[in-house]
Amino acid sequence: MKKLKIPHLVVLFSLLVSTVVLISPPASAVRNGQETQVGKYAIPVQSSGSWCSGVAISTRVVLTAAHCVVKGSTSVTDIKVGNPGTNQIISSPRISVIEVLVEPGFLNDDSRKVPKNDIAFLILASDLPSVSITRIATEEDIKKMAGKGEVLMLQGYGRTAEGKEASSYASFPRNGFFSIEDRTLFDSTLHSISSKTYSACNGDSGAPVVYEDGKDAILLGVNVGGGGAENNCRQISSDNIFRTEVQIPFRHSSILVNSIVKSSPTVGVALKTALEEKAAAEKDLAQLRSELISIKSELDATKATLSTTQKEKAAAEKDLAQLRSELISIKSELDATKATLSTTQIAQAALVDERKLLIANNEALTAEVQSLSEALQSLKDEVQILTKYATTTILCIKGNSTKKVRGIGPECPKGYKKK
Repeated sequence: MKKLKIPHLVVLFSLLVSTVVLISPPASAVRNGQETQVGKYAIPVQSSGSWCSGVAISTRVVLTAAHCVVKGSTSVTDIKVGNPGTNQIISSPRISVIEVLVEPGFLNDDSRKVPKNDIAFLILASDLPSVSITRIATEEDIKKMAGKGEVLMLQGYGRTAEGKEASSYASFPRNGFFSIEDRTLFDSTLHSISSKTYSACNGDSGAPVVYEDGKDAILLGVNVGGGGAENNCRQISSDNIFRTEVQIPFRHSSILVNSIVKSSPTVGVALKTALEEKAAAEKDLAQLRSELISIKSELDATKATLSTTQKEKAAAEKDLAQLRSELISIKSELDATKATLSTTQIAQAALVDERKLLIANNEALTAEVQSLSEALQSLKDEVQILTKYATTTILCIKGNSTKKVRGIGPECPKGYKKK
């Protein structure tokens, strides 16, 4: 097998590293589409049992809808692809498909509805002459495409209208333009697109949906919707909008990588090594994120503890302020008590002095009393002496008779009483 062309390898490598609606029946070219004889994206994908479209992401790998190349759970064996944009009706060079890669467990057992994971990576036996897709859309690209209007080109080889006159497929691919929709689908690997004018038809299964941004041709994915068994094309909805569904290759990274490995072992080994290193780096990143979560948890706990501590500090400061207030009050009372005590001490000193004065006065009075007592006693003694030797007169009475008796210590005569 030949090596992948370097530009396409770089594109594929970079995009790999950077990585409820009822669905109508699968698409079996674009209604109202514009025919182009220079279509560079769409590739005819044919077998004995199907007639579909596809798109090359490298010279050896073509993407299409899985229901085009798998019946039940078995791959069709006679699949061939043409060159990009060629007339698929006229005999032209065809390249055989040597391997079909689909998601594990893919099952196409009901022609009335689109199966899940409806995407296939076809490994070719030889190289295509050219690849126009520059890269596969990432989820970030899809977000950027939203809101830009009908700028997504669906380029396919499907039928062009309803009715018997439209029973044949388009010779050259036709272009229709759609916009990204934000709708929930039954399969997370799908994305819905819509148009006011164009509709996907049978034969547009696997058709590329491309966003051209300057020289950058970004592959959103491959169309999987169409008219089914009852109609040639998808019918208009009640809101007058045509819708179809697109499988997003970026959401099938494992088989995308495997397709590159299969198409070019040398490049595949290098890519596989790079992806293993990427996986290891993602593991380290996951570990770092886990550690970051742990650190954040510890930080949150520390913040909580700090918050509690701050609350406790605030409460302590409040208590301290209260204690300070009480201390000021106590100090004020103490100062008042000291002032009172000082006054009391002064008064007490005055009382002591007064007591001393009183004691001194008392002692003087005692001495004076003693002196007076002694003088009184002396007077008494003198009185007694004087009384003893002084002449006195007493009056004595006996009946009606009275008699005065004079002398020192006079006494009444017998029979008389002292008056």
